[in-house]
Amino acid sequence: MIHGEENVEVRQQEMPKSLSVERTFTTDAANFREVRDEARAAVSELVRRVKSSGYTFKVGGIKIRFARGFETHTREKTLISQTDSEAVLQETVDSLLDEFQGSGRVVRLIGVRVAGIQQASESPSSLDDWTPS
Repeated sequence: MIHGEENVEVRQQEMPKSLSVERTFTTDAANFREVRDEARAAVSELVRRVKSSGYTFKVGGIKIRFARGFETHTREKTLISQTDSEAVLQETVDSLLDEFQGSGRVVRLIGVRVAGIQQASESPSSLDDWTPS
């Protein structure tokens, strides 16, 4: 008989597979500049979370949901190396949003995501972080 009992200890996942920030517009956004501004704020918030947790990421992505029919699209890009750089994620998000810029569609939600998460090493995350000895 099946009793639904298990003797395995439940453990919290040590490192998340991905992290994301989503913003739902209080009024659907017809102006794509507003979408980009919210995406920029989401990138800043997400990178703060990544850095405060001591993580780096290798994949950056977006989620965009249109108001009519709630049609949702996701896009992501694998980066060359692990990073925790806000500038790198912002550039990635901007390039992924370009596909939707000219659609003329009203946006309900914009989300930003990182994946391929690893614990950060002690080495600098970009050349800008290196200091000469």
